[in-house]
Amino acid sequence: MRTNRGGFTLIELLVVAVLGALLVVASYKVLIINQRTYTVQNARIAGQQISRAALDVLTAELREINPSDLVSIGDEQVTFRAQRSFGLACAVTLGNPPAVTTVRVGDWFEVGDSIVVYADNQAGSSADDEWIVAQVSSSDTTQVCNAQEANRLAFAGQQAAFLADTVLEGAPVRSFVHYTYGRFDMAGGSYIARQIQGGSVEPLVGPVPASFATGVPTLEFVYMDGTGSVTATPASVRQIEVRVRVRSDATNAQGEMIADSLMTRVYLRN
Repeated sequence: MRTNRGGFTLIELLVVAVLGALLVVASYKVLIINQRTYTVQNARIAGQQISRAALDVLTAELREINPSDLVSIGDEQVTFRAQRSFGLACAVTLGNPPAVTTVRVGDWFEVGDSIVVYADNQAGSSADDEWIVAQVSSSDTTQVCNAQEANRLAFAGQQAAFLADTVLEGAPVRSFVHYTYGRFDMAGGSYIARQIQGGSVEPLVGPVPASFATGVPTLEFVYMDGTGSVTATPASVRQIEVRVRVRSDATNAQGEMIADSLMTRVYLRN
């Protein structure tokens, strides 16, 4: 007795194989497109986060300084005195050593602090006003001035800095550290970082490219005077424009590198 058994013909098997291959290829293309889109979006988000973080850090410090705090200015780095403690003079002794008693506003001043004291000199003129730069040799935190906690600061060996100047009651006294902010090469990469005077470099944001393009820096400072004109004189600076440019090795559908740039302008305190 014969039994007829049905099956697939060779042509049917070839059709199924071709359709299956087309489905696999289409799925693979969708996967590649999704992966590329994900990579591009991640690169763009990462670039925006780096740019914004860099501007947040830089502008937070720059907003607190005035032109006299600028030590040196450059296209890719800026060095300035960053304020750490603040007080108001309530008594001045121009002896040996000179001393300034300050009303406590924030943290106590400490021995070894570098400070600046505002000297008014001739009260009717601002042309001779200046900041006296000194270093605290001793600090007495038991003082009271105008019924407020006060800090008596002495400056041994620094009489010459004070004798020719008039530090009036209420004059601001500020301690500071020298910071250099900019792009630094370190740890096998490039970072937007800061360096305390005589100290190590502290990375803040990165890694970032060493340069955005040929001749175009990743981090750039532009210094302007009160009229908005570019200046190279620290004492004339009233505005600082900060430009941050980042790029990724990832490319978009047109084969272009993913890049982002941000710019902000900071107005210094008077």
